[in-house]
Amino acid sequence: MSTQPAIRAAYLAVPVPYMNTVVAGDLEGYLHFLSKKDGSIVARVRLGSAPILAPPIVVKGHLVVLTTGASLAVYQIKPLTD
Repeated sequence: MSTQPAIRAAYLAVPVPYMNTVVAGDLEGYLHFLSKKDGSIVARVRLGSAPILAPPIVVKGHLVVLTTGASLAVYQIKPLTD
Protein backbone atom coordinates (compact mmCIF):
# COMPACT_ATOMS: atom_id res chain seq x y z
CA MET A 1 0.00 0.00 0.00
CA SER A 2 1.37 3.42 -0.92
CA THR A 3 0.48 6.88 0.28
CA GLN A 4 0.11 10.23 -1.42
CA PRO A 5 2.20 12.73 0.62
CA ALA A 6 0.29 15.75 -0.74
CA ILE A 7 -2.92 14.61 1.01
CA ARG A 8 -1.46 12.70 3.95
CA ALA A 9 -2.99 15.07 6.55
CA ALA A 10 -6.38 15.26 4.83
CA TYR A 11 -9.26 13.29 6.29
CA LEU A 12 -10.75 11.70 3.21
CA ALA A 13 -14.21 10.27 2.66
CA VAL A 14 -14.55 6.87 1.03
CA PRO A 15 -12.90 7.04 -2.41
CA VAL A 16 -14.73 5.95 -5.55
CA PRO A 17 -13.39 4.96 -8.96
CA TYR A 18 -14.26 7.40 -11.73
CA MET A 19 -12.93 6.82 -15.23
CA ASN A 20 -9.13 6.65 -14.95
CA THR A 21 -9.08 8.21 -11.46
CA VAL A 22 -10.04 7.56 -7.87
CA VAL A 23 -11.93 10.46 -6.28
CA ALA A 24 -12.37 11.35 -2.62
CA GLY A 25 -13.68 14.39 -0.77
CA ASP A 26 -12.23 15.81 2.43
CA LEU A 27 -13.20 17.83 5.51
CA GLU A 28 -12.15 21.13 3.90
CA GLY A 29 -14.47 20.77 0.90
CA TYR A 30 -11.88 19.59 -1.62
CA LEU A 31 -12.28 16.79 -4.13
CA HIS A 32 -9.05 14.95 -4.88
CA PHE A 33 -8.68 13.12 -8.20
CA LEU A 34 -5.85 10.57 -8.12
CA SER A 35 -4.53 8.52 -11.00
CA LYS A 36 -5.48 4.84 -10.86
CA LYS A 37 -2.18 4.08 -12.54
CA ASP A 38 0.30 5.61 -10.09
CA GLY A 39 -1.62 7.49 -7.37
CA SER A 40 -0.45 10.91 -8.50
CA ILE A 41 -2.80 13.85 -8.07
CA VAL A 42 -4.49 14.56 -11.39
CA ALA A 43 -6.74 17.37 -10.19
CA ARG A 44 -8.12 19.01 -7.09
CA VAL A 45 -11.19 21.23 -6.87
CA ARG A 46 -12.91 22.91 -3.94
CA LEU A 47 -16.68 23.00 -3.70
CA GLY A 48 -16.59 25.35 -0.72
CA SER A 49 -15.57 25.26 2.92
CA ALA A 50 -18.14 22.65 4.02
CA PRO A 51 -16.88 19.08 4.44
CA ILE A 52 -17.51 16.34 1.90
CA LEU A 53 -18.34 13.34 4.06
CA ALA A 54 -20.32 11.14 1.70
CA PRO A 55 -18.54 9.42 -1.15
CA PRO A 56 -19.28 10.87 -4.58
CA ILE A 57 -21.57 8.80 -6.79
CA VAL A 58 -21.23 8.10 -10.48
CA VAL A 59 -24.36 8.49 -12.58
CA LYS A 60 -24.23 8.00 -16.36
CA GLY A 61 -20.60 9.08 -16.56
CA HIS A 62 -21.03 12.08 -14.26
CA LEU A 63 -19.59 12.47 -10.77
CA VAL A 64 -22.15 13.82 -8.29
CA VAL A 65 -20.87 15.35 -5.05
CA LEU A 66 -22.71 16.76 -2.02
CA THR A 67 -21.19 18.72 0.86
CA THR A 68 -22.56 18.95 4.40
CA GLY A 69 -23.39 22.58 3.56
CA ALA A 70 -25.84 21.33 0.89
CA SER A 71 -23.68 22.36 -2.07
CA LEU A 72 -24.23 20.00 -4.96
CA ALA A 73 -21.82 19.67 -7.87
CA VAL A 74 -21.69 17.51 -10.96
CA TYR A 75 -18.44 16.83 -12.80
CA GLN A 76 -17.57 15.07 -16.02
CA ILE A 77 -14.02 14.31 -17.11
CA LYS A 78 -13.46 14.89 -20.79
CA PRO A 79 -10.51 13.06 -22.32
CA LEU A 80 -7.69 15.26 -23.61
CA THR A 81 -7.35 15.37 -27.36
CA ASP A 82 -4.02 15.52 -29.16
